[in-house]
Amino acid sequence: MDWVDPYDEMSGESSLAPAMVAGISQGGPMRALWTLVKIVVGLAVAIPLGIVALAISLGILGGLIGLAVLTLKLACVGLVGYGLFRLARGLFGSTPTPPPKTLRELRPVDPYYDAAMRELDAEMRVSR
Repeated sequence: MDWVDPYDEMSGESSLAPAMVAGISQGGPMRALWTLVKIVVGLAVAIPLGIVALAISLGILGGLIGLAVLTLKLACVGLVGYGLFRLARGLFGSTPTPPPKTLRELRPVDPYYDAAMRELDAEMRVSR
């Protein structure tokens, strides 16, 4: 029996070949072998790329975790240093600073400046 394309509407035979009705695909072992080769080639490309992507993402994540740990260590060292500074200042520090001096009162406003501002205000009202 010759192979019949099931999608060929011009053929006079039924659109479904007897082998396809029985569940056996056309082409036999070569079709299965070709499908297996395509799967193997696809996996041969996908698996190394997946490993490289995983390594890159783990490297980036490891770097970020390393920076976070380094920052935490620096914060702890800074906190200990600040505590030692406060302790040393409390033990060996000088006397408390005197209260600030009271501020003097401001000088009165210049009368000539006030007169000039009144004159400018008068001119601005006229020009509008």
